[in-house]
Amino acid sequence: MQPKKIVGILYVAGSAGGLVTRILQSHKESYWDTEWINHDDSDIINPIEFPSNPIYFKKEDPDCNSLKPSYYIYSCHGMPHHGHWMLTPYINKFLKESTTHTLFYDALRDYNLLLKNISPIKDYLYIYASTSFYNNRYKKVFSKDKVNLNSRYGYIAQSLYAKRAKYTLNIENLLNIDYYVFEEEYNKLISYYNLTSRISGVRAFILAWIERQSLDPSRHINY
Repeated sequence: MQPKKIVGILYVAGSAGGLVTRILQSHKESYWDTEWINHDDSDIINPIEFPSNPIYFKKEDPDCNSLKPSYYIYSCHGMPHHGHWMLTPYINKFLKESTTHTLFYDALRDYNLLLKNISPIKDYLYIYASTSFYNNRYKKVFSKDKVNLNSRYGYIAQSLYAKRAKYTLNIENLLNIDYYVFEEEYNKLISYYNLTSRISGVRAFILAWIERQSLDPSRHINY
């Protein structure tokens, strides 16, 4: 049996880290827990399946008012931002399972530990994107003119993540509308982590995700 390992997903905020985390978690060799869903559709038991009624999104902190409701939040399929210290109960379950060999998690909160070089996680995947990709997403999805890449999660983080990562994923290739560009990036990814391909399901999830990013809230019912 392949040795078990934990892989943190590193990315600059806005580069679809939740999407990649869920894609990796959807493979049969990967650990996933239903507690990581971000909605109240009890029928969903797959990390890359969108809920039938996507108008409810659970905040990580119910008392936090900084995350204001938006159509993006209602229609996305995000992933909780975990630091490795938040994974203990899941790691215990993961280690007892005989059918999975990798636990992938959204490691956005590992930034400070990486900055101090004290993170116990040895395997990190870094999601690479160009500046134009960030700017386009922030304008289209988050209604901001430009992402501040000089911030904590900007250029400094990019350099830090690139140094610590054992694998770098080109998110623009994975999300490419050209099937063959997507296919090449996806196959490299699953080959590296020794995952069984589920390319059709992943492709369908990505295309649905792309469509939801571009939806115009003014054209839909205001719930």
